[in-house]
Amino acid sequence: MNVSDKTLIIICLIFASLIAISGGASRTILLSGYLDLEEQDISEKLELVESNFQSEVSRISSLNHDWASWDKTFEFMENGSQTYINSYLTDEIFSEAGINLVLYVNNSGEIVYEKVIDPETGETLQIPSELRRVVHENGSLLALHPGDQKSGLIRTGNGPLIISSRPILTSTDSGPVGGTLIMGRYVTESFLNEIAGIQGIQITLEDVEILGSEPASYFEDLPSRNPDTEIDGQHIEVIDEKWIAGYIRLNDLEEEPGILIKVNSPRTLYAQGKHNLVFFIIIFSLACIIVAIATNYLLKRLIISNLTEIERFVTDIGEENNLSKRLEIKGGDEFIRLSGGINSMLQDLELSQKEVMHRESEKHALLNSLIEVLIYLDSELKIAWTNNKVSEYFGEKTEAITGRTHHELWGDKNPILAPFVRKALNNGKTQSFEINVSDKDSWTGEIWSVTIGSVRDRDGKLIGTIESILDITEVKKSEEKMLQAKILAENSNRSKSEFLSNMSHELRTPLNAVIGFADILNEEGFGPLNKKQKRFVGNISTSGKHLLKLINEILDLSKIEAGKMEFKCTEFSVKEKFDEIKDILFPVFSKKKIRIEFEIGDGITTIYSDEGKFVQVLYNLVSNAIKFTEEGGFVKVSARKNGDMLQLSVKDTGIGITEEDLMKIFHPFVQVDSFSTRQYEGTGLGLALVDQMVQLMGGEICVFSQPGIGSEFICMIPLKNYDRK
Repeated sequence: MNVSDKTLIIICLIFASLIAISGGASRTILLSGYLDLEEQDISEKLELVESNFQSEVSRISSLNHDWASWDKTFEFMENGSQTYINSYLTDEIFSEAGINLVLYVNNSGEIVYEKVIDPETGETLQIPSELRRVVHENGSLLALHPGDQKSGLIRTGNGPLIISSRPILTSTDSGPVGGTLIMGRYVTESFLNEIAGIQGIQITLEDVEILGSEPASYFEDLPSRNPDTEIDGQHIEVIDEKWIAGYIRLNDLEEEPGILIKVNSPRTLYAQGKHNLVFFIIIFSLACIIVAIATNYLLKRLIISNLTEIERFVTDIGEENNLSKRLEIKGGDEFIRLSGGINSMLQDLELSQKEVMHRESEKHALLNSLIEVLIYLDSELKIAWTNNKVSEYFGEKTEAITGRTHHELWGDKNPILAPFVRKALNNGKTQSFEINVSDKDSWTGEIWSVTIGSVRDRDGKLIGTIESILDITEVKKSEEKMLQAKILAENSNRSKSEFLSNMSHELRTPLNAVIGFADILNEEGFGPLNKKQKRFVGNISTSGKHLLKLINEILDLSKIEAGKMEFKCTEFSVKEKFDEIKDILFPVFSKKKIRIEFEIGDGITTIYSDEGKFVQVLYNLVSNAIKFTEEGGFVKVSARKNGDMLQLSVKDTGIGITEEDLMKIFHPFVQVDSFSTRQYEGTGLGLALVDQMVQLMGGEICVFSQPGIGSEFICMIPLKNYDRK
């Protein structure tokens, strides 16, 4: 899967998650808000129904007051006139007055006149037994005094009944009391829907028996999202997706549950909320899709297209193995810098490849130019590689020998060599010996020196052996000539060192001129430089100084090897040299936040030796310790007297050196070959110069180190030396 597809998938996942989270959150928040509005709306409707109901109770009570304070009513209670009944207690008047029941009761509790009409059919009914009981048994509805009045609900077998009780008085509302007038109206669902006057709702009467023995608990136990809606005997619950219901509890005259009114209201707000939610999610999803498409387009155009171009270019480089190609990306962002870095890297790789090929060619030329025969045998003792010299020794070309076994090459000499080859494969030890080659089978009478060594892979596993064969017949015959050749080679080496030493002036003079002119240009004494010119001039100066330091170190080594290094002794203070090194290296160790400590033991004040070489040895050791110590580390430099020698110690908490690498560090141009040290720049001459100069000063140097813990270099230098060349 390519980057473009992965980017598209990631964008889709991000926006899908965003849509899902936003949709879920919007559903919770929006529908919750609409549900709150629904509950508020149904609560308002409940309050309106209850208010209208109470208004009806008040209306019946007011109507009762008007009839009970009418002189004709008072006269009727005295004479029982049939005219009053025929004129004012007809069905039409009941219908117009909106009542279903009227009772005229005298002060003794006897019903003078009664009339009850079925609210649904208009038929005449019997007075409810529950009402009769209240009138006759306890007389709680009798109004015996002018101020007595009652109104409320009574539960009857025919249904709940609104009752109003008033004393019958004259039109002046004064006594005596002529009896009690009781008016009533049955509470029916049609009556409730009529007085509510709200379109779209359904009002029903629920069986009050469901309230049980504890009516208040009914409202407490009903499920409700918002307890704040349970006010004064009201409760709200969601029935289903289409309806929401509210309940009103009204008590009777005895403060017991009289009726339970259920108001069913359609969930129009909830439906509108769901519609709005779907609309919002659709719009939001479309917006996310548009943003995702735009984001994907911009990513492809601005980033992925460049990454694809880089990937294609790198693939072509790998397939064609053509390091001369260059990457071209238009624009001015990081990809331009990246392409520049890739092109620069390719240029370096191309140069390195040419150099490697050149070195490989030189290596093959060198191996083929050796006078020895080199034969590489794998673990099965088959010939994997050999140089061209094998044809002179065995009379066969390299191609014919490669792939054959060791026994096939050596013939009857193999039993002699095989144990040594096996031993080299088993324990990795190098075996060297000489064999006499007889004249039999075209072998000439010669003496060959055979060396059999082991070959290991990077993990140290033995994977084969290498045979080195050299005809030493002439060597044996002319040892004196060989000795003379050795002396001649040593003289040649010395001549080389003398040549390098004599060339110091010729090498340093033009380089100092380059550095000097670069520094003069950098000072802008002959006119200002632009930013690019100033950087180039700075690079020339820095590179020149680095090269000069390298040349100085090489020339110092050459002088020492040539015996031309001057050695002049003076007496100088050890403490002053410590302070001088500390001042010189202060910017380096302070930048890395390395804590450095200089310590001089008792009895050490001055030393009689070569001051310059002492400073150079001390500088190289301390700067080396700082270079290989991580930030925040510690370096300790100490000097103490040890007999007639000065024991100079430089100890650090750096990366350390493995045991097998300790013997390499004093060789010229050698650095420990490990990942941890390749990150540190250097020529590998510093410790070689220290070793040579300490020897020149008549002393010796040793090192103790553990990887990951640190290293300690100890120099033993005579306290009193002498001048020499």
